[in-house]
Amino acid sequence: MTEILIVDDSPVDRFFTRDLLADQPGFRIAFAEDGCQALEAMRRSTPDLVITDLVMPEMDGLALVRASRREFPEVPVVLMTAYGNESLAVDALYEGAASYVPKAKRVERLRETVYRVLARAHANRNRNKTTKFYGKVEATFYLDNDPDKVPALLDYVQQIIGGLELSDETEHIRVGVALEEALLHSIWHGNLELTSDELDRCRAAGWDRFKELISKRRSQAAYCDRQIVLKVHVTNSTARFVICDGGSGNQPPSARGFSRKDCFGTGDGFGFALMSMLMDNVRYNDAGNELTLIKVSKN
Repeated sequence: MTEILIVDDSPVDRFFTRDLLADQPGFRIAFAEDGCQALEAMRRSTPDLVITDLVMPEMDGLALVRASRREFPEVPVVLMTAYGNESLAVDALYEGAASYVPKAKRVERLRETVYRVLARAHANRNRNKTTKFYGKVEATFYLDNDPDKVPALLDYVQQIIGGLELSDETEHIRVGVALEEALLHSIWHGNLELTSDELDRCRAAGWDRFKELISKRRSQAAYCDRQIVLKVHVTNSTARFVICDGGSGNQPPSARGFSRKDCFGTGDGFGFALMSMLMDNVRYNDAGNELTLIKVSKN
């Protein structure tokens, strides 16, 4: 069973979040009302994932992220953010949270986010942590527009970056989450030229509807032959990932820029904001069809 700990001082929000995941096979859900209760529960039984609110009594979400990272660096934390808590959420992401979901978008995004973060944490646990290299690894991968192929590629890439000397296991998970967001971002918004609103409407209608949208767009003549090219360059101190899509490069400016003030908007800048907070440097080229992500060892 996959153990998920939901941390929220509001009973209504706890149960609502649980209900969004309750029909998923293999999930066991536990509750805590604040960060202190969450840490006590984690010490008794380490969960696979923590989903936490930010504003809570006793210990808030930011303090929980910090404490969890010290004691349980292999357990990813997903933030749930309400409007008005953006600054605190940004701080929590910089401190070590693996992803975030605006509370207003839980129906559309929570389940997908949970599965993606769990997959990256699982791949991190299975990577070869004894491999250290002094030199460099370079590789190029070609991917079509099938999002279902992304996890297998990421599992392999996380093995490649196993020798990258990051600060802890939390940081390795965060690199995987950011890279997955970048690849899916390049497929959905780059090659398939879908907007976040289009994607969220289909997510809200159910996962089958979402997959139907992707499949239909992939089959259309204007998009079916486009590819994603992923270039990986890793040393023991730096990882650089360059993702080139075959799109027209006409992504809106919000999807190509990041500011601390508005990074929790739910439009096309959502994915770019997440990448920017998990990696050290994220940028598009002028044409808008090449995305570079850089992670630097802090050791």
